[in-house]
Amino acid sequence: MKSFQLNKVKFIIHILLFKLVNYFKIYKGDWIMGRVACLGQDVFKLLNLNPPLINTQKGRIDFLSDVLNNLNCKPHTNDTLKYINRNDIKGLILQQELFCKYKKPPVALYMDSYSELTDQRFFHKKNKWSFYVNYSDIAHSEEFKGKFDSQGLLGLSEMMDQYYQFFSLFRLNYGSVPIIFIHFPVKLESREKFILRATEIKNTIDILKNDFQPFYSIEVNDEFVDWPKANSSEKQSFPYHYNLDTYVYFANQIKNLNILK
Repeated sequence: MKSFQLNKVKFIIHILLFKLVNYFKIYKGDWIMGRVACLGQDVFKLLNLNPPLINTQKGRIDFLSDVLNNLNCKPHTNDTLKYINRNDIKGLILQQELFCKYKKPPVALYMDSYSELTDQRFFHKKNKWSFYVNYSDIAHSEEFKGKFDSQGLLGLSEMMDQYYQFFSLFRLNYGSVPIIFIHFPVKLESREKFILRATEIKNTIDILKNDFQPFYSIEVNDEFVDWPKANSSEKQSFPYHYNLDTYVYFANQIKNLNILK
């Protein structure tokens, strides 16, 4: 019990520091709103940009829309700690708790497709809030199942409406800020379910982007995509980490847009 209380104290300190750092980053100058996982973050490093990235990695679009709609839906990170398998995932739930509608517009919205591709919703039955992670990030104990309803992936039939709602709210709040959306390659993916999801996301974005210009949908040609060379264990376990050529290709595509400095 002591160690769990200590974790809560650490997270309260983390929350205060996160808020303070973000406050100075945003109000000191330009900033970029991020909703990116490993691909988007690694590409961002190659861009060498001045504005900081304020990221909500697992902010699935239905969650982001709910927050922009001022709904009381944000997770209570402390109430999830003992069910999460890895400390880095706890931090990603904290990002969801701290996501808010900043008054100062970002210079860009920078997204990748991973959250709609793989993140699942877990709904607190009593207090009516949700958090979003991969299914394997959680220890699915009987206690957890008693408190949370596992509501799964965003449905394919919901993609169009949910993306439209989020981009509409983003435009309403921040105006004609450029949107950059990069698609996770699925060349290395063998599971049909996720290949179909990636295709649905791409098709949806291709339809909607004309309604929300300036909007840049970026994908990589499969010929550039391969497994990472340095770590052979990744070749066996995770199809969403790539060779350097993949990241460089995305970075060059974004640089060629000439909209971020």
